Amino acid sequence: MGWFAVSPLRREGAPPPGNAALRDALTRVSHVPDLLERGTLLIELNCTIPNRPVRLFDLEYSHPRPGRLTLSLVPGDAVMAVQQQGQGQEAQHMLVNYARSTQPQVLRVTLTWDCSIGFARLWAETPDQDAAPQWADLKDPAALPRDGLALAVASPEVGCWADELDFVAVSDRVEPIGPQPGLSGMSPIETPDGVRRVDEILPGDEVIAVNGAGRRVAVPVLSVIEHVLPARGSFRPVQLRAPYFGLRADLRAAANQRMVLGGSDVEYMFASEKVLVPVQYLISDRTGRYLDGAELIAWYHLLLPEQEALQVSGVALESMHVGRMRRSVDTHMSSHLVRLLRRDLPHHAMSAHPILRGYEATMLASQRSL
Repeated sequence: MGWFAVSPLRREGAPPPGNAALRDALTRVSHVPDLLERGTLLIELNCTIPNRPVRLFDLEYSHPRPGRLTLSLVPGDAVMAVQQQGQGQEAQHMLVNYARSTQPQVLRVTLTWDCSIGFARLWAETPDQDAAPQWADLKDPAALPRDGLALAVASPEVGCWADELDFVAVSDRVEPIGPQPGLSGMSPIETPDGVRRVDEILPGDEVIAVNGAGRRVAVPVLSVIEHVLPARGSFRPVQLRAPYFGLRADLRAAANQRMVLGGSDVEYMFASEKVLVPVQYLISDRTGRYLDGAELIAWYHLLLPEQEALQVSGVALESMHVGRMRRSVDTHMSSHLVRLLRRDLPHHAMSAHPILRGYEATMLASQRSL
């Protein structure tokens, strides 16, 4: 099944869902088992992370027996998960640190569990920084109720969402963590044999990419990643319009997919020949928009040897950045790249170019769209 409950888009001033919406949320998950013996709870924030205690998500339930699951930010740049099953039982805790910034950032918190092997893991990731995922483990987790999760995801009031929370989603599978795909399957990729859609490319095929020296070269594709994700937060679909930013055709990509931009204005403003800009910050009334409507969306990506930039519709897009994953058995085994031998993974020590923050990217985009 996969993702079966995805929170609605958070819009300022929108009223909380009524009883009809909550009944609909329960109806839509009726095909999922009543009790989730395994699954994934995904939470994402995109803000300046406060340096104070914040309760992110709180699920209290009575079926099949009373229990509670709480995810919180705690002082010391950490995320804590607390699970209590049954009255009078001692609560179990997981605590994991993350790389907090004084600027707005993305924080992705993922709780995966599998009761059949008596194991749960709490992950904290900051995908807009060159920081490895951090995790903490819990033995003998409790299964979680489908209906309680569905209602807590559908309603900020039921789930006691923090104001900082961007979205929350639940899957009945243990979902991969780490680098995620962000290209539409229809994305036209330049190859030595002409343009091909990304969903037609296979591992071992060659694509035309721009290397660190700025030269167009043919490089082999190490892996092709395809995955269905919630159409929210970092994965929210964006459409950029041609001819802005040098596009030859409209581009569809996930909000956090990065475009490589260069030029004299980039060198002047950021003292770097090229920069990476998440496409969500390139949206304006003229240049693009969000494509809302669906709860889930299939994204693709390509893994290249030296994180060369893909050539798509006349612009350069960042290929998958895996950082130092090959150093971590746990991260590799929990990622999309588990089918690749760890010794065959490339080593991407840092992103190929500086990553602009939101206000920097918006300033550059406003100059480019004049």
